[in-house]
Amino acid sequence: MLAAFPPAYVLVLSLKPWAPYTEVVVLGSLCLACAIRIGWRRAGTWTALVCGVCGGLAFWMHPLAVWYLSAAALCVVVRVRGARLVRIGAIGMAGFLAGALPVWAYNLQTNGATFRFVASGTQGQTADRWAVLSAWWNNDLPRGVGLWHPWGDSPSALGLVMATLVAAALLWALFARQRPVTRGLDGVVVLLLTIPTLFALSGFGGPALNPYGFDATGRYAPPLWFALAVVIGAALASLWRYQRVLALLACAIPVAINLGALVTTDPIQAFQSPYWDRLPADNTPLLSTLRSTGISEVWMNHWAGQPLMFDARVAGQPLIAYDWYDVQAGGIDRFPEYRARVEQASRSAFVLVTDETEPDLARRLRDMGVTFDEYRVPPYVVVVPTSRVVHPSEVTAALDYRY
Repeated sequence: MLAAFPPAYVLVLSLKPWAPYTEVVVLGSLCLACAIRIGWRRAGTWTALVCGVCGGLAFWMHPLAVWYLSAAALCVVVRVRGARLVRIGAIGMAGFLAGALPVWAYNLQTNGATFRFVASGTQGQTADRWAVLSAWWNNDLPRGVGLWHPWGDSPSALGLVMATLVAAALLWALFARQRPVTRGLDGVVVLLLTIPTLFALSGFGGPALNPYGFDATGRYAPPLWFALAVVIGAALASLWRYQRVLALLACAIPVAINLGALVTTDPIQAFQSPYWDRLPADNTPLLSTLRSTGISEVWMNHWAGQPLMFDARVAGQPLIAYDWYDVQAGGIDRFPEYRARVEQASRSAFVLVTDETEPDLARRLRDMGVTFDEYRVPPYVVVVPTSRVVHPSEVTAALDYRY
């Protein structure tokens, strides 16, 4: 039940069409569960093979799986000894290599890009480890365990109740439980310790320190709740043996808090991109403006451009959008074939997301002696050069991340 009714933040992230983070949680959890069975229940070779294959598949899905892989490896190394460790390790590694086969092919082509990212991040993002850990503690942790969410009212009193329940379950897991009965829970505790450690030391945490203040690492938070759900569930099961009414009440509290958070969540804000949260719920006015002006190729940021292209496709309107600035700044070229199409268009537009009275682009075009038409379709500003075609390389500084 705790896993079925996660915090609003975790639920929304799991519904967004991003990388396969949910699949990583499922496969990583299976990998860790097998490792726990190997370490505490002396499971055999088939369990080791399943452990390795699930871990490999999770790693193929996303490097985030390294959290689960590290916890699983620690469980096996600490709990298994001698020849059995060698046998289990060899079988598990064979399964892992098979499950993650596409990863090895990719890294042979890219000189180990995956491992460079996990080890050191990109562009020096992980320089200040303590600052990264602090960002995780103050942002990702409270949102991931349901203390608050950024899309509506989050009463601090309810957050305090949730924090108390989580802390009590963790303290029970560490000190008060009957170890001969539930000692396998140690593997989940290891995972909970592994998450912040690897977050701070690897490339996952670096984007948390971005200068723009957007939520670049919240998508890594869901594993926290699904691990805590196991710990809380085990604590409630222990309480059930002594106080059933109290156990039911304690179970109802986090479920009620999480469901209550959904009621206060603004869906339009929740399903905005965390990198760009200024988009309208309806792009019909912008599409109408572009259609009336005969524009089917535009330069605009990809956070706005990609959903606009989806909406245009649904409306049966031809539209190509390309993000010049982000690619020039080192971002991913998501639609490389679109660049040539927009460059070759006889008439194209710049679409900005801004409420500025006079965007920098307008001033830059005037300085260049280029005439243009401007259309305001809040929150968009459409600028159509009329005296000549303007390539974005001529106005790159006026197309930065503000727009």
